Amino acid sequence: MKGAYGMIRALAVGLAVAIGMAPAAWAQRTPTDPVPGPTTAQGERTGANSFTEDQARRRMEEAGLRSIHNLQLGDDGVWRAGALTPEGRTVQVTMDYQGSLTLRGAQQ
Repeated sequence: MKGAYGMIRALAVGLAVAIGMAPAAWAQRTPTDPVPGPTTAQGERTGANSFTEDQARRRMEEAGLRSIHNLQLGDDGVWRAGALTPEGRTVQVTMDYQGSLTLRGAQQ
């Protein structure tokens, strides 16, 4: 009899621990970033973009870019523009829906 009681008690304690830890385990598996979407040939992530034109411009400026021009949102959800780097090089800059910037074509 004592053996069965000990086993039931151990199962009850184990179950209580498992139930108590379930929210923590679930929280660890819940992604905080959106699931990566498809990418363009250049590597930008495509998807619904919630950045406004002003926000996209500000993010580029905060990265040190200046003279941002021809800023346009493509059908693939990627913002594209021309700009100058802090060193004065002309580049094409893109910003995907996650806010990641990519520079191409740096020229003197």
